[in-house]
Amino acid sequence: MGPDPGAQLPTPEGDTAGDTGPPIDNGRLNGGNYNGDPELDGDDTDPVAICGFSFKFPQDATSADGLWRMMLEKRCAMTDFPHDRINPGGFQQRGNKLNTIPLGGGHFIKEDLSVFDADFFSISPAEATAMDPMQRWLLEAAYRALENAGITMENVSGSSTAVYTGSFAMDYMLQLHRDPECPPTYAAVGFGLSMLANRLSWFYNLRGPSIGLDSACSSTAMAIDIACQALRNKSCDMPSREAQERLIRDTYSRAGLSLAHTRYFEAHGTGTPIGDPREAQAIGTVFQDYRTNLDPVYVGAIKSNIGHLEGASGLAGVIKAVLVLEKGIIPPNANFEELNPKIDAEFLRLRNKPLHGRR
Repeated sequence: MGPDPGAQLPTPEGDTAGDTGPPIDNGRLNGGNYNGDPELDGDDTDPVAICGFSFKFPQDATSADGLWRMMLEKRCAMTDFPHDRINPGGFQQRGNKLNTIPLGGGHFIKEDLSVFDADFFSISPAEATAMDPMQRWLLEAAYRALENAGITMENVSGSSTAVYTGSFAMDYMLQLHRDPECPPTYAAVGFGLSMLANRLSWFYNLRGPSIGLDSACSSTAMAIDIACQALRNKSCDMPSREAQERLIRDTYSRAGLSLAHTRYFEAHGTGTPIGDPREAQAIGTVFQDYRTNLDPVYVGAIKSNIGHLEGASGLAGVIKAVLVLEKGIIPPNANFEELNPKIDAEFLRLRNKPLHGRR
């Protein structure tokens, strides 16, 4: 995405990091046009809360503190191909030659893919070998997420808790099926979309729906949306430019939130020449009546730090938004130098220049 939010949110003393923000009144923002757009405080909605989370993003972004430091320091997790996983010299080549790749690296999980405490999760060594690493990591992440939320396994065991997982690609399955005559004994349960959710339901003894989703890069975002629908029995549209405007407005309306109170928007922000201007247009159209050029909407995308995680990208954006709210600071976008010329930031009331915040 273009606009680079690198400012600290205004403090009660009226100090802002790197930019002149709206007036401060007892620590509360006093800018923007609030007329005719009152905060409903969710009186007519069923509240949905994020009680805890856990994740394993590329390189050092494996905890909230690690991810937060990466964003504040504008670091990008892209590295060369790990030599313990692939010999890049045998595959890297410019052009369209079969079985080659033009890139020299990517965003990789730094931890050893084979490390897994199978005994803890009541899984035999033979079954663990056949398990997709996504299943192993998901079991661990769910445990840490419950721990982060202060919820014990005993409290969720036997409950009607539902599991919705979002994923993309089945790389491990392709690897294990290279020799179709010698598949692993537990291949049937070692990979597959359904097993990602079913593993969690089985180990934690959860009795609610257990559903795996694959809608490419919107997988985890859709999983969150469907989970909220299950709690609220409501739905929302998928975005194109016009539909995204409706999506933002409908989401705020259902949550009982005021558009005027929004200072930061976590965007999809894939960096594409067509997609970014359309998304920026949708965001700006919704918020421009509530912001000014001196008090713009700050737009960011976590993809500048950890890359496009495809199926996990929606969840990554939600986690970043939670950290922004928790820390009270808008971190800068990594590697952002110039705004896409197709985005009219001034008209849309979007921050149009890189901004380096200070603490």
